[in-house]
Amino acid sequence: MSLYYITLGLLKLYAFLVKKNKNYSLLKQFKANRNIDYLLFLLIIIIGFSIYVSIVYGINTKHIDINMITIAAYTFYKVIIAIINLTKAKKNNETSMYVFRSINIIDALVSLFNLELSMFACFGTNKESYSQHLTNIIAGFCLSLILIGISITIIVISTKKIKAFAKNIQN
Repeated sequence: MSLYYITLGLLKLYAFLVKKNKNYSLLKQFKANRNIDYLLFLLIIIIGFSIYVSIVYGINTKHIDINMITIAAYTFYKVIIAIINLTKAKKNNETSMYVFRSINIIDALVSLFNLELSMFACFGTNKESYSQHLTNIIAGFCLSLILIGISITIIVISTKKIKAFAKNIQN
């Protein structure tokens, strides 16, 4: 997971620098957003690998009960705030903010998956059951599909904006 967090930090830094750079033309910002989307696919591959390792090798972090409750509260807070910010960014129709908020929602969903793994380790039986293993596989697969869907959606939006911008320049 450390590679995931390093890549996530670099991705957020790149998105932040693109958003704050006033010298970028609108077309350059759209192209930079599409580059961020391609980097999201790299992040999805890293997430997929970490899901695979945690499921196949059963690497789950076991916490004491009070820590688990605190982690759960923070994770749900993170998910709620990410959803609220994503809907606000979608209403404003600002692509760069939408991309940045999508990165936050991806981070929140990965945290939710890690919470599930940790809760099974903390509150589950000592012996990993077939149902726990199947639940982890299904949740990991669904998480991967959601992340791929978010990335494809952002790529499509950025590509449409680039084409529309290029069409406006020609006219």
